[in-house]
This record gives sequence, structure tokens and C-alpha cells, in this order.
Amino acid sequence: MTETEVANIALGKIGGAGDQIDGDAFIDDIDAGTDKVTNWIKLQFPVIRKLVITDLAIAGCPFQEASKFADLGAELSADDAPEFAQWEHVFNLPGDYLSMIMQFDEANVQQRYKPEFQRKFEVKPNKAADGHVLMTNDYTNVVSGGSANSAFIEYAFDLTNTGIWSISLIDCVSTRLAAEISPIVQKPEQRIPMLTEYDRFTALQAQAFNRTQSNNNARKIPDFRGGRNRTIRTISVGSMANHECGQRGTTDSS
Repeated sequence: MTETEVANIALGKIGGAGDQIDGDAFIDDIDAGTDKVTNWIKLQFPVIRKLVITDLAIAGCPFQEASKFADLGAELSADDAPEFAQWEHVFNLPGDYLSMIMQFDEANVQQRYKPEFQRKFEVKPNKAADGHVLMTNDYTNVVSGGSANSAFIEYAFDLTNTGIWSISLIDCVSTRLAAEISPIVQKPEQRIPMLTEYDRFTALQAQAFNRTQSNNNARKIPDFRGGRNRTIRTISVGSMANHECGQRGTTDSS
């Protein structure tokens, strides 16, 4: 999927551009066009892309293709860090940082969505105003043979490669983009419906999709037999397939 194709999906959601681009409903090339519709899409596309990625990160359901883990490394000295008041530690955030998802204990990465493994933080521009820093009171990374000395985070970055976007990210960006294109193609009445569709349906569907891409809480029922026998509560393990799933007394034979 290219940026031009995503843009044309957006146009399709509002019935095309019509005579705004020489009577053609769609654009030929987002980078080569000079008409006002293509120029507006070219201007808005990176804004909408970042907005959508950030929306889902804030909601706690980031697009997996647009999220990363990072150990933030060396702590900044007081001279290099901005004023950080009540916070004890300050770290530079990665250069491709777009939005924080969470800081958590690295040792419990699979359970990071549980509040007990998450830590409070604050993000601000760095002292030079050319990047961002994370301020926290907790070290959360794992150091072999020693104590933690840095912060471990999950963050969202600006994924410009549309070729690896999930279908949900494509749908979200095209829907949100359609809202911003509407006034330019003389269809301002479409803007609010498109924003409503994004807020109430498209973004929520994307959250559901993102949740299905991982399952770190599932586990099999433990087998405590220790190889001593093949019978549990008078039911032969080998014949359990004949019993209805969920029947009292049955268990996983693995």
C-alpha cells in the first residue's frame, strides 16, 4: 500500500474529488501532483499519520507495527537536563520518539498492562529543545548481575513506511484524512460524519484489532501428576477426549 493509494481510499470515503482535479475522482501521484487537492493531501498526510498513531498509543492499544521497546541508557546530569523538580532521574528519549505508551518493569514485560508493574513519568522537551526527555523516580530495566540503572519503556514512533501498515492503520488514517479533505473538495458536510466514524467506529475497531495481536496471559492448566499415574478423579487421561469440554473433573492432558 502506497501513500497515494491510502489517499485515494480517503477520497473514496467521501465520493471522490470530482471536478476539483480536472474531473477525476482520484489523484495519480501524491508526490507529483500540483492541483490543490493533491497539495492539501500532501500537507495533511504526515499530520494525520502522526495523530492516528498517537491516538492509539494514548489509548493504550498501540499499533504493534508502530511501537518499540527501549532501554534509555545513561542518565542525564543535572546540567544537561531541563528543570525536573520532583523527579529523581532524567533520560533522553530515542530520536524517533513520537508518543509514550508506558514505562514498566522490564522483568515483567508480559504483564506490563497491569498497574503494579507500571511507573509514573513525565515527558518534556530537552534543554536544547531538539528532542524529548523522560523524567521518572524509578529504574526499571534489567541488568544481569546488578541493580537496574536506567528506564525501560514502550513508545510509539512515526512509521512512514506504508508498505507494512496493518489494515487497521490504513483504515484509521484514510478515515481521518477523509475528514480533512472534505472542505477542499467542496464537501464540508462530510467532515463531521467522517470524524464521527473515526472516533466511534474506526479507532475502536483498530483498538480491538491491536489487542488480538498478542496474548501473554493465556496458560495451560498445570499438570501436577508428575508421571505417577494416568488417572485423575477416576477419569482415564487417555479417554478424556470422550468427555464434554468443561465437564467437572476433566483437565488438560499435556
